[in-house]
Amino acid sequence: MRKSLTRCRPLVLLLACALHAQVTSRIGGYVKDSSGAIIPKAAVKAVSVEQGFTRTTQTDNTGRYELVAIPAATYEIAAEAAGFQRQVQTGVELRVNQDLRLDLELSVGQVHAEVTVSSSATLVNTTSATLSATVDSRRVLDLPLNGRNIVQLAEILPGVTDVSTSETVSNTRSGPMMSVNGSRQIDNNFTFNGANWTNFAQSQGMNYPPPDAIAEVLIQTQQFDSQYGNSVGSQTVVTSKSGTNSFHGSAWEFLRNDHLNARSFFQPLRPATRENQAGAAAGAPIKRNKLFVFGYYQRLWNRPQASSTSATVPTGAQRNGDFTGLSTTLKNPLNALTNQPMTDSTGRPCVQGKVILAGCLNPAAQNILNAFVPQSPTGRVFTQTPTPENHYSYMGRIDYIQNDKSTFNGHFYVDRFDATITSGNIQPYELGIRFNQTQAFALSNTYTLTSGLLNEFTVDYMHARSGDSSTKSYLPSTLGVNLPYGYGLGLGVSVSGYFNLATINPNVQEYRSHHLRDIMTWVRGRHTMKWGYEAYRGSFKLNSNFETRSSTFSGAYSGNALVDFELGVFDTINVNYGFAEANYINYKHFLFFQDEVKIFPRFTLTLGTRWEPYLATKQKYGDYTSINFDDLTAISKTRPDSVPGTLFPGDQNTPPNG
Repeated sequence: MRKSLTRCRPLVLLLACALHAQVTSRIGGYVKDSSGAIIPKAAVKAVSVEQGFTRTTQTDNTGRYELVAIPAATYEIAAEAAGFQRQVQTGVELRVNQDLRLDLELSVGQVHAEVTVSSSATLVNTTSATLSATVDSRRVLDLPLNGRNIVQLAEILPGVTDVSTSETVSNTRSGPMMSVNGSRQIDNNFTFNGANWTNFAQSQGMNYPPPDAIAEVLIQTQQFDSQYGNSVGSQTVVTSKSGTNSFHGSAWEFLRNDHLNARSFFQPLRPATRENQAGAAAGAPIKRNKLFVFGYYQRLWNRPQASSTSATVPTGAQRNGDFTGLSTTLKNPLNALTNQPMTDSTGRPCVQGKVILAGCLNPAAQNILNAFVPQSPTGRVFTQTPTPENHYSYMGRIDYIQNDKSTFNGHFYVDRFDATITSGNIQPYELGIRFNQTQAFALSNTYTLTSGLLNEFTVDYMHARSGDSSTKSYLPSTLGVNLPYGYGLGLGVSVSGYFNLATINPNVQEYRSHHLRDIMTWVRGRHTMKWGYEAYRGSFKLNSNFETRSSTFSGAYSGNALVDFELGVFDTINVNYGFAEANYINYKHFLFFQDEVKIFPRFTLTLGTRWEPYLATKQKYGDYTSINFDDLTAISKTRPDSVPGTLFPGDQNTPPNG
């Protein structure tokens, strides 16, 4: 259900009252008379229908004009020259990052006469060789989206496959990905309103605002201009809506439940589903033709039941060591310390046929069975644990037309996700929480130095942080297992073919991105030259608690995994140590130059170069480690208690500390 509150001019249909933020579009062409002769020094003026933004220029000696670095929107283009009637072309729809070719024809007549052409102009790109596809606002709103992630719409574009998106970003590793023209899913560069929208630590994008706040999605797939880099796959350019001279807005709510769901063939129960996604968006003028504001807020309440899990549990007799109902032949294991058969206090073998003597039942195993493994007359236990999710996001942006020479736009964005997590096939054993929060800020300015020389400047910042933590765990000592306390983590127990009690591994990931870009465009004669500089500073921090403890029982000793468990003879036990922390920083510096030469009206030669060096990642605190493959038995001089063959800062052939 969507309630529309739009009050826009009828002309603004395709863009839904949206003025795009990225100011890299342009309009160019030739002004001629009815005989095809060029008209030099003709005045050309473009006026945005939505915000009244104005840009003017003159044709050169070849009759060519070019309006560069203008916001994508719907325009009225007027051309006039002495001795000719003034012509106005209405309904010129300029999309994001588009090179629009628009030729104008003036008729001989009085200067005060005016000809208005209201039909849509023929929009043919004869300037750029870039291959791209655009999802406009009509398709953004009208096409169905499961989860309302707009990157899903990339699937309808040619050359795009393996699109991976999620309704919410649950951690910094779950952003959108896709394969473009056979490239890897991580070979994409994402931007939003001209700002960086890529987590380069994970080579993934971040989730965008909902469709009601998006104007266009542009994906460039081949032959990018020299100003684009960071990726060999694609350039995904997304722009948000903005405020206009008319108020426009919308409200929505989407509901999903399990009333019409069918039970999966492999599930004995039908999982419960309750999901509501609601929000509103609106844009308005603060001062007509000068200052505009737009914003949205969306919230998601998701109350699913985890897919039902099932586990085989021991019967009452088996809990007491009686396995006479098994068809498997059991054997008495060997004592791991003495390599002799296991016996009770009287010297009798622990396994007598298919019965474990009472004195051989492991106390820790009995504690775990009594506390966490329920009994069932059928020998099977089914559980469904609620795992509620909460998510909200909001964005605000402002557009300011300072004067005919200078325009500003900026946005802030917040996205927050929280959920309950669990694991294992008997739930709940340990419970945990998961969170993810993304914050982004950006500011852009376009300044016209002369009619042919412009400068575009953008600075932005992104901070993404996610993590898991345990809210309920059981120390090994409370279960009767003699293992180190560590950081207070529990013990995982997996009995093959029966049950799995899993733990939550705490971790925190944090990514920060500082980015600035400055681009200048100079139109001079037949040349359109563009050059610029771009810089990134990305930092990634990972804290992961590796002091997890887990044990597995496979039946390798007695012939049955449950018998091994009740005897306390594990197949493997992992006792990891250490609290891993990575703090690395990466710098990127890019320079580019490009020259488009209009040799003939239908022949453009584009020459460009881009300098994009690879700069090695640095550890913030010098926490480097390396393996000495020349001598895997070598002991570190700085940390002699470490694993042989591992080197640290200060050892020979390692990076300096700092």
